[in-house]
Amino acid sequence: MELDTFKLRGAVVNLDDEDNRAIFGGLLFQMDNNFALGAEFGMLLDDEVDGFRFSLQIGRKF
Repeated sequence: MELDTFKLRGAVVNLDDEDNRAIFGGLLFQMDNNFALGAEFGMLLDDEVDGFRFSLQIGRKF
């Protein structure tokens, strides 16, 4: 999904491998000034192993 100042992306990886199947996503928000705020998240879909990842970024557009 994309709007003028907002982007959202997602993916499911390793669908055929039950041990490493995961879902990932991210968003990017461009502010009115020259800065952008982004976040990424990921989660393993395995029943035996729990895993979660999150990161937050801030950057400047040039």
